[in-house]
Amino acid sequence: MNTTPAMLSQRLHALSMRRAGLVAWLWGEPGIGKTHTTRALLRETPCRSLTVAATLPLPDLVRALPRPARLRAWTRAALEAVEAGRPVAAPPAQLLAALLGQLAPFVLHVEDLHEADAARLELTADLAAAVAATRGVGLLVTSRVPAPGTWPERGLMLPLARLSPEAAAALLDAEAGAAVPPEAAAWVFGRACGNPLFTREYFRLLARQGHLWNGGDRWRWRAPEGHPLPVTVEAMIGRTLQDAAGEPLETVLEALTLVPGADEALLSAAAGLTTAETSAALHQLEQLGIVAGRHFVHPLYRDVFRHSRAAPRRQAAARRAVRALDGAPGWAAAFVEEAQLPAEQALELYRRAVDTAAGPNEAARFQALAAHHAVGEHRARLALSAATTVQNFDLEEAARLCDLALSAAPDDPAVRVQAAELSAQRGLLDGALALLDRFEGQPGAWQHQLSVRLLGGDIASALALWREHASAQADCGARVISRVAGALIQAGQLAEAQALAEATLGGALTPEDRAALLSSLANAHFYQGQLTRAHEAWTELIDLCQQHGLRRQRAAALVNRSQARLRAGEADVARPDIEEAVGELLAVGDLRAYAHSLVMLGDLLTRQTRFEQAEERLQEAASVLNGQLSPTLVNAELALGSLYAEWPTPHAPFLNLRHARTAAALAERLGHPILRSTSLALRAQAEVLNGQADVGLRTADEALTLADGAPHPYLRIGALNARGHALRALGRSADAVRAFQAALERAEAAELTEAAWQCRLELARERQDPSAARACLAWFTGQQLPLNIAAVLRAFPELQAEAARTSSTAPTKVPSGGVRLDVLGEMRYGAPGAGDAVRGRQRRALLTCLLDGRLRGRPEVARLTLTDALYPHATEEQGAAALRDLVHQTRVALGAGVIQTTGDGYALGEVSTDAELFLQTGDTRLWRGPYLAGETADLGRPITETLYGALAARAQALCAEQPAEAARVGRLLCDADPYDLDALALTVRALRAAGNHRSLARFYAAARRDLLEVGETLPETWTAFVERHSPA
Repeated sequence: MNTTPAMLSQRLHALSMRRAGLVAWLWGEPGIGKTHTTRALLRETPCRSLTVAATLPLPDLVRALPRPARLRAWTRAALEAVEAGRPVAAPPAQLLAALLGQLAPFVLHVEDLHEADAARLELTADLAAAVAATRGVGLLVTSRVPAPGTWPERGLMLPLARLSPEAAAALLDAEAGAAVPPEAAAWVFGRACGNPLFTREYFRLLARQGHLWNGGDRWRWRAPEGHPLPVTVEAMIGRTLQDAAGEPLETVLEALTLVPGADEALLSAAAGLTTAETSAALHQLEQLGIVAGRHFVHPLYRDVFRHSRAAPRRQAAARRAVRALDGAPGWAAAFVEEAQLPAEQALELYRRAVDTAAGPNEAARFQALAAHHAVGEHRARLALSAATTVQNFDLEEAARLCDLALSAAPDDPAVRVQAAELSAQRGLLDGALALLDRFEGQPGAWQHQLSVRLLGGDIASALALWREHASAQADCGARVISRVAGALIQAGQLAEAQALAEATLGGALTPEDRAALLSSLANAHFYQGQLTRAHEAWTELIDLCQQHGLRRQRAAALVNRSQARLRAGEADVARPDIEEAVGELLAVGDLRAYAHSLVMLGDLLTRQTRFEQAEERLQEAASVLNGQLSPTLVNAELALGSLYAEWPTPHAPFLNLRHARTAAALAERLGHPILRSTSLALRAQAEVLNGQADVGLRTADEALTLADGAPHPYLRIGALNARGHALRALGRSADAVRAFQAALERAEAAELTEAAWQCRLELARERQDPSAARACLAWFTGQQLPLNIAAVLRAFPELQAEAARTSSTAPTKVPSGGVRLDVLGEMRYGAPGAGDAVRGRQRRALLTCLLDGRLRGRPEVARLTLTDALYPHATEEQGAAALRDLVHQTRVALGAGVIQTTGDGYALGEVSTDAELFLQTGDTRLWRGPYLAGETADLGRPITETLYGALAARAQALCAEQPAEAARVGRLLCDADPYDLDALALTVRALRAAGNHRSLARFYAAARRDLLEVGETLPETWTAFVERHSPA
């Protein structure tokens, strides 16, 4: 009879009344909580108990049981005989039941019965029957499999189920001591599937690897790459799977990995066994706790088993599955590559899979796979057909397919045209145009040139080509015309764009073409200031997309409308549009467009000075792109760099430079001149911000050179501004004025109004002209541009009184009092360099939270945030009271000024910190040891990353000039992250430069041993390691 933990607990409590016996069978998969549940039940039961392993030999089991004060003589003699290994007349189960009856009330817990042999299973069943009739005695059995048919009818059975998503999230919250982000809980549940032990192990793995971290105010999340598996979970599953070694069990498991849940006929065919053989193997696998209901008991069992199979075994299993699934080509096609079928057989199977595909995306996937098995024109046709669909959601894959088609049919016009268009979309315009050279002079060749130049952003050349062929414009399709209209808008020829879109909309069009033209028309209206007509066009467009299911086009319309509303100063209504677009693009699975919309949302939030929210969206965009090289990835890094350029926090300059450098490197790899110029301009300003003005000037000049050859005026404006910032930092004021003036003239000529006002602000700052700055402030305020308002107030703080309504955008001032809080080592407080250690773990944790808030630009930390971080298990009232007491005690110990009370919480008082001083000066001597001496570092993990990142960058610079100091810093970095090979290489190079070869050899040998323990094999000598690991 099935029961519940509560009912079983009641029955166990009743044993003390000695009215009846009790037997119960608790079962479930590994990690489900059998041990936890039984321990909890026994802990609450008011009588003695004993837990023994099911595999314990009978003499040891008898020896382990306690003896009653007055043991019957025959029982004692029989027990002594069993202990000595001599035969006894009484059955062992009856003897054990008699002893347990004399111990009553008593509970015997037999653990992991699935590991026992048949004899022990029989003994346990007999013992259960005897105990059920013995008053005051309980027998609890735990196993991975259900109770056998020999279990007493009156016995209880408690199957332990996995946690629901809500319960699993609550378990994670309990492990974390605060709420874990829903995205993290969903990620863990998708892998642990509610298994409590697996859930905990995943939490520990993610926290250890830094994918889950506590930012001081709440837990944050960044999804890991790939499919990490906790070592403990893998080992547990691996040990269980060892019991299934040999045939036919392994063959059946191989079939289950490919066709889980299949009926016995299909499963037998996939395993190459008879139905009887498969049925017997399944029964045995169920008894081992590996399989339940023709499924692995947990998805991770499938993953671990599949990973353990050798390639020949996987190939043979896949071929059997293909034969078994002859009537289901879509299913069978999933195993073609692993089966390594002959080309003709693979092509035929993929052809049938395409015919039965659920939709165009699935069909394209099969065509792309088939193309690799075809040759010549057949390969080109398959690859081209797949690329046509794939380009809607994965430009890189579409480009690879076009390259494949080109290699198979280099002279095919359709292949060359589509490859050219895809190359243009990726920013490779020169290569795209080269693919069209063969069409020169042919009728219609100009249309291919036009389309490619439009897609590649060469607006001026495209429009010139359009006008050269005025008489042939009517032959162009609506899709090309919509792109021309978009180009006219970018060129500022708005009336012409409007007329072209309106004229084309009068003809017979597909919904897709009509949507493209309506989008161009709406933009033309908007940029002409015809806001009512623009919003009418957007409304019609959104309704059209809704009617015909054009979800991507609808999302694009929402994005465009949001940008229009933002520029119109309607930020509050712009944000819902783009947030809806973000959700829509995620729902349709267009991850490239989803990431792009996240970048735009992040940029919007940055412009609204909602920096923390912007950071989260932009980091998510970068995570979605997963390192896939694309213009959107570059834009994500650019947006992050721009965010940190504006966010007034001590650690922001380092992050600004890091992301700017990443964007520039990615743009160079992509070969995208526009993005390269933009990223170099950002990098130049970041270098200036980090005290490298001379380097920044060279970078700005490089950006300017690239901008001179581009048709986009904003590139030259950005490069000139970057040059002006560098010249200002170098003290060349007159040259800086000339650079800013040139940028202003360029912005005015291009009618880029906001950019022009930004240039006027830089000129006002260089000329120390408050009246000009006041005019800028008035314009930015009128346009509701808080980011620009903040820039004015940073440069001219005396205008604060005139901008009271935007005072929240003012930068945070860092106090420079006579006392300092030191955290670069053991936490100390007092006079700079002579402070005393801060006593009390909670005091240190409180000060860490407040410092984290200041460094992140949010000096005021809410009370609720602090109680969640410091007292996660307390009620709200208890946490608030404890926090008040902790603040009072900290003030008593360190001085009243150390902590300030704010409206909603607390902030650090008039206290400087060595962390801020280091970020400002780069002085590594401030580091006395690991950040916070390694204690509570998780309370500020992003700040930890920033501090150590800045320390690593500074150590690189010290290697040549101060190698001994660089080596000391390198050791700190290695202590912080023993598996950071860059830190190890830095330390080795510094020790070599310092001539400390003996210490170097010992240090490297120890590091090599530590890394070997986690599977990382390094060269035997440090010299070989340095040669292989060049500086980052």
